[in-house]
Amino acid sequence: MLESVLAESEEGCVKNRSFERERLSGADLSEAEFERVRFKKCVFEGCRFSSAAFYGAEFENCIFSGCSFSEGYFRGCNFSVCKGDGCNFSESRFKDGLFEDSSFCYADFTKSVWENCRLKDSLFKDSAFPESKWKKMTLARTDLSGSDFFRTSLKDIDLSDCKIERIILSDTFRELRGATINPFQAAELVRLLGVKVV
Repeated sequence: MLESVLAESEEGCVKNRSFERERLSGADLSEAEFERVRFKKCVFEGCRFSSAAFYGAEFENCIFSGCSFSEGYFRGCNFSVCKGDGCNFSESRFKDGLFEDSSFCYADFTKSVWENCRLKDSLFKDSAFPESKWKKMTLARTDLSGSDFFRTSLKDIDLSDCKIERIILSDTFRELRGATINPFQAAELVRLLGVKVV
C-alpha cells in the first residue's frame, strides 16, 4: 500500500496518511517526502530511505532491519517503541524529535546533526556518532555504552542519567568538555586515564 500511495502521489510526497502493519522488503523510497504520516506496527527490511524527508512523522512499534536513512531529514518526528538496530543514519539531520523506549544499537549516525531532540529510555549501545553535532539535547535513562563520539562535542549535554561506559573518545577526552556527568561516571572515566581510584 505504501509503495502504491507513493507512486500515485505528486512529486513523491505523502501527506496526512496512516499506515498500519505494513511490511516492505528491499523497497527503494529514496528522496520521498512524508508529512504528518503515522506508521504503526510496520516492518521495513533492507529498505532504502536515502535523502528521504520526514516532517511531523510518528513511528510506533515499528521495526527497521538493515535499512538506510543516510542523508535523511527528520523534523518533529517521534519514534516510540521502535527497533532500528544496525541501521544507517549517516549524515542525517534530526530536529525537534523524540526517541522513546526504542533500540538503535549498532546504528551508524556518523556526521549526523541533532538539535533540540530528546532521547528517553532508549538503547543506543555501540552506535557510531563520530564527527556529529549535538545541540540542545535532552537525555533520560539512555544507554550510550560503547558508542563512538570521536570528534563530537557534548558540551552542555547532561549525561548524568545515562550509561556511558566504554564510550569512544579522543585521547584528550575533549568531547566531554562542558558536559554534565555524575560522580560514578567520573570515576569510570578517570580509570580510562590510567588513574587508580581508591
